[in-house]
Amino acid sequence: MKAKATMARQIAALVLAAVLLAGCMSAGIRPGRAVAAADSYSLSNGGGSSSATVGPGESVAVQFNTKAAFTALTFTMSAAGDGKKAVLSLYVWDQNVIDSAKGTALARMDLANWGSGEEVTLTGNFPAGEYLAQLDFTESDTGKGKAGFKLEKKAKTGLQVYAGGYTVSGAPKGTITLAEPGDDPFTKVSANKNYPYHKAPEAYTYPEDSPVVQLGIDPTQWSAVDGLGRTMPGYQQVGAKNNKVVGIFYWTWHKGNMASKAVNVNNIILENPDALHDYKHKIWKTNTVGSYFWNEPIYGYYTEADKYVLRKHAELLADAGVDFVLFDCTNGDFTWEDAYLNLLEVWAEAGSRASTRRRSVS
Repeated sequence: MKAKATMARQIAALVLAAVLLAGCMSAGIRPGRAVAAADSYSLSNGGGSSSATVGPGESVAVQFNTKAAFTALTFTMSAAGDGKKAVLSLYVWDQNVIDSAKGTALARMDLANWGSGEEVTLTGNFPAGEYLAQLDFTESDTGKGKAGFKLEKKAKTGLQVYAGGYTVSGAPKGTITLAEPGDDPFTKVSANKNYPYHKAPEAYTYPEDSPVVQLGIDPTQWSAVDGLGRTMPGYQQVGAKNNKVVGIFYWTWHKGNMASKAVNVNNIILENPDALHDYKHKIWKTNTVGSYFWNEPIYGYYTEADKYVLRKHAELLADAGVDFVLFDCTNGDFTWEDAYLNLLEVWAEAGSRASTRRRSVS
């Protein structure tokens, strides 16, 4: 009797395990890490926390490339979902973010009223390959709010995060569960190909009742002279700008100056003229924690947190007929994401209020 009871318990355990396994294999169940039958690996290398969030109607996506088959993919939600709905889907990677999300979803999970920090998991039997996991923020009771993933700052090779179609630094906080025990599976992701980047809008035209039109303000007729008395060539010298696009380098690294002091090179040379051609002069050794400026900017030692300066830059660049700006991020892997996101927000607002002659900022 005892042997029969033991066998009955074993059979019951096997049946229960089969039921649980079948349940976990359908997308939409949130088994968390309990689904791990083999090795689980983090999607990031740790570091400080951040997030990738978007508003209603937008998406957060994670492109990743794995050398091993996997059975579960877990992400951590970054903002409470009270009154919100979203859909988490997994696609095969196809050229770029947009084309990938047009494909057939391999797994799909409907989300509603999630908690901040809650884990959500897609499950199934997925072969090795390159994929796109996308969270579509579909609905909000208020029409506002944010949804997205928690991130950690140290990204892995083999993952790329996108928010609203644009790359975001960092990697998602979460795990991948392999089908079989093995090493960390991530390998280099493909570049976006044939990506339909946003096109700059047409040049803005002021309405007839605008004060700019009424006062006859026309920046193309302005002249300019610098502090050395040099003048810009005028229309008579260069003529009209036909079929030409004008760009200018624009630096966003000032954000880092918040942790240091500004050092004015002109003032240093005036006070230490013998340091002009002496690299080893002692004065250069006394300013090891400062950010060097050749002179004080017209608006002071600003950073990209100073929105009024960025707004003025938009006006001046538009008045000068500049069509686009270039960010030079070639020293190291710094992109100063907080700085350029704030800049783009300010310039987008300036364009929407028609305070600049052109609204084309690329």
